[in-house]
Amino acid sequence: MPKKKVESPDSISQMLDSLIALTNRVNDLEQIVRGKRGRGSDDALPPLPKKLGKKFEGERKDIRCRIDGNLYPRLFDMAAKDFGGNVSRTLDVILWEYFDRPSLSFQPATTD
Repeated sequence: MPKKKVESPDSISQMLDSLIALTNRVNDLEQIVRGKRGRGSDDALPPLPKKLGKKFEGERKDIRCRIDGNLYPRLFDMAAKDFGGNVSRTLDVILWEYFDRPSLSFQPATTD
């Protein structure tokens, strides 16, 4: 029978601290995206690209991923409530905030 790894109290404490910090960051991002705190309304959302015929400026990539079953309805509820059901736009906003508002593919790159 394989031995179970027993975590030390210090490592458990560190894991809990990391989990709490991550949870707080996710909650902060959700509040920013919903416009409830922190940012002015003019810059609370990433800019939208210009439409060129049937397409938009910039490059779009497709992803396929799995998310936790409790997060899934929250994502789609947020998309429906705040972004007219557009899950792609919802993810753009969340990721743009998470990565500290980088330039998007249709914007000129900024040097820091």
